[in-house]
Amino acid sequence: MQFSDTTNYDGLIQEDERICLMGVTGISGDTTELKNFTARINQALDRFYTIALTHDSQWQFDDTNYSDLPIGVGDLVSGQYDYSFASDVLTVEKVLIKDSSGNWQELDKVDINESGAVNLWTLASGNSGIPTQYDKFANSIFLDPIPNYNSTGGLKVVFKRNASKFAYTDTTKQPGIPSLFHPYIARVAALPYLIEHNMNSLTSINTLILQDEQNIKDFMGRRNYDDKKRMTPNVEHTR
Repeated sequence: MQFSDTTNYDGLIQEDERICLMGVTGISGDTTELKNFTARINQALDRFYTIALTHDSQWQFDDTNYSDLPIGVGDLVSGQYDYSFASDVLTVEKVLIKDSSGNWQELDKVDINESGAVNLWTLASGNSGIPTQYDKFANSIFLDPIPNYNSTGGLKVVFKRNASKFAYTDTTKQPGIPSLFHPYIARVAALPYLIEHNMNSLTSINTLILQDEQNIKDFMGRRNYDDKKRMTPNVEHTR
């Protein structure tokens, strides 16, 4: 479903107009309501991502609206141990660096709260070399040891990011999630309006949302069907 389709009435906005009994221009023809429902659709995307990213299997989920992969590349700078990343990054999956010979090495993840872990916030300046581990804090990663060499494009971060959000002026853009869950986005966006106006359909829409969310969990957890499975031969009993 695209964001808004005032010709065929098949967009997210038109679905919300139907759910909320607002008529064919109740949202699309009212700039204030359009902005309100755009914000609620974006909040619905956040709700979807909260579920999807905690239940995705080995096939990592990402918004299909993005034209690049969720992999950030930056320069490794001698003497610098803290590196920030974009605010839309939700979780860091892997950190890799090029060593002084130009070979990629995956770093070990540590936590300063773990017993025996080095406090990467207070590394001594003499603790330098080829990084072997990293810690995360806020929107930064800290490398240990401190790099003692420069490497252009020598830092790579694999991450999960938030959804590509809608602007109220969008029309043909679609949610970057599996299409069978597009109606879920519209239902969640409509829910505050149904509550505010004490509408009779509130209970039934909420029931559908709960069913949708169970389906999202099931779907995201089963997406790696192309993994090779070990085959166990059947044994024929002869007696």
